[in-house]
Amino acid sequence: MRHRFTHAVHQLENVAFEFPRAILAAILLVTVFFAFKLPGLQVYSAFEDLLPQNHPYIKLHNEIRGSFGGASQIVVALEVDKGDIFTNETLSRLHRLTQGVDSLPGVNHNQVASLTHRTVRKIWLTESGEMISRLYYDPTQPKLSVEELDTLRKDVKANPRVYGLLVSPDLKSAMIKAQLNEADGIDYARIFSELQAVRASEAAEGVRIHAAGNPVLIGWVYTYLPQIIQIFLYTLGLMVALLVIYFRRLYGVLLPLLGITLSSI
Repeated sequence: MRHRFTHAVHQLENVAFEFPRAILAAILLVTVFFAFKLPGLQVYSAFEDLLPQNHPYIKLHNEIRGSFGGASQIVVALEVDKGDIFTNETLSRLHRLTQGVDSLPGVNHNQVASLTHRTVRKIWLTESGEMISRLYYDPTQPKLSVEELDTLRKDVKANPRVYGLLVSPDLKSAMIKAQLNEADGIDYARIFSELQAVRASEAAEGVRIHAAGNPVLIGWVYTYLPQIIQIFLYTLGLMVALLVIYFRRLYGVLLPLLGITLSSI
């Protein structure tokens, strides 16, 4: 058996050296074919891949994360330097910012929480036992009187699900939370780009807009991709130069690198 295997290897070697141009052409064609596929290659780290998928808790998490949310959450905070957020201008800005976050690709619209969003409502019972639900902020009536703003402020402070969670205790900032649909795949670069555009459009003097969350973190990493590629190319060039200086033969360095490149592609 060993002799047959060795003989077959020698036969393959003879064929390779008998038709070198044809074999090199075939290798070149295969390499070019896969090289055209490289732009579609996606290399990324998925948070769920770090979890033990066979564990009962993780299985339950995967089943209910579409309804209760997962790990990919965006948090945006609107903060004012003077006064509080209960002004017509700030509430309108918070509403536009909320709509911008809600319009990001991949956002679960039913899992967006903000003082001006439809999912956050004031609910109370009447004397007859009737339950009434009303928006805290009605975008169709953006101009509120001083008395209406004061009433809104009191209503927010009376609701522990809003006061201290979506609105800070000092009433100077408000938070927007949005959950992404992880099952559909997340385009981090696009989400981050559009989120930055929304933040830039609502930027104003005396107003600070913060953004956090795993998609934002990955988006910041993507912004440094050109610098990372630049450092990689500089390092590669320096390594080749050092190898040429050491071996004193350029082809002795380039040929192995060429083989490595072809194999990698």
